[in-house]
Amino acid sequence: MNILGVTGPALHDNSAALFVDGKLVAAAEEERFIRVKHAKRRHPVNAIKFCLAQAGIGPREVDVVAYPYVHVGLTSPARWHYARRHWYEPARALRAIFDGNRKWRRKRGSVLQLLDELGIGSQRVRFVPVEHHLAHASSAYHLSGFKEKTAIVSFDGKGEYATTFFGYGENGKIHKIKEFYDPDSLGWFYGALTEYLGFEFQDGEYKVMGMAPYGDPHRYDLSRLIHHSGASFRVNTRLVNVIGHRRHRANGKEYSVSPAFVDWLGPVRNGDDIDEPYIHYLFPPPGDSPEEDFDVRVHYGPVTVPANHYFMMGDNRDNSEDSRYWGFLPREYVKGKAAFVYWSFEDTEEGQPAGGFSRFFTTIRWNRLFHQIH
Repeated sequence: MNILGVTGPALHDNSAALFVDGKLVAAAEEERFIRVKHAKRRHPVNAIKFCLAQAGIGPREVDVVAYPYVHVGLTSPARWHYARRHWYEPARALRAIFDGNRKWRRKRGSVLQLLDELGIGSQRVRFVPVEHHLAHASSAYHLSGFKEKTAIVSFDGKGEYATTFFGYGENGKIHKIKEFYDPDSLGWFYGALTEYLGFEFQDGEYKVMGMAPYGDPHRYDLSRLIHHSGASFRVNTRLVNVIGHRRHRANGKEYSVSPAFVDWLGPVRNGDDIDEPYIHYLFPPPGDSPEEDFDVRVHYGPVTVPANHYFMMGDNRDNSEDSRYWGFLPREYVKGKAAFVYWSFEDTEEGQPAGGFSRFFTTIRWNRLFHQIH
């Protein structure tokens, strides 16, 4: 049996691995092929092709595809915990209860489309979702060689909703003991402080780890950031691991710390916001699609707009694509001029007005709606 494991399009470090009759024969990360560090929001297209080539099999010979993300039912405590802890953002809290698997649907649909594009066939192959933290646990335990009862701990930013996993393995089987859920995440907490210190979130954490032994643990008392007692912990979301209107905004970015955090410890360090990529791309690498979120603004050099073309502007979002992404607009494509403003509001959080639906009517710039452009 040929089992292909894939990740993506998750946020970072997407990869593929192939088991043939229970034996690991190939594994690779997409960044090694496209030479973009962490391969953020990229499908592991080249990693999958590499694994199949190493095993000497074709796409139609894959029997099972495993994916580390699952549907979370309404009866799970995870969704209710998320809703309760994010009460200050009503739209996000209600979405966790009434539409708590939107990310699962989007990720699953994207992967199934990839399987069709690669010739594996989403309707033919058996698709097996695996709990995110169970996949983490398996990658350590099942490759350890341990047979006796073995403690397993998994920390990351967040899987579906779980952020921390405690369990044990015995005779090849993993047993779950306890999980913690978003926003009570030590991984997100460490990433938030990494970003506050001026390094890139989900990249610069190793730099902070390397510098930590040289710090003075008595200079600041950070105990207020995480409350813990016995077998539990709780992140202080008035200060860190925050979303929506609680986020501190500076330097054109949103941070996972609050303004109260900055008032306490000082301004965000404006530091290593651009990491060193392997190479600089002027345009997305061959084979990439616009949906794969290539941030061409980071990899862009001076260019001249060709004759009879226009540079097309984006909107005011930091992640808005313009002609640096889409290319220049031929003059013959322009059929007229803009007629009116159809939508305008103050701020966004995942496309919603700041503060969620509860502030919908106070954030819209009503005086601009349907304003004629002269």
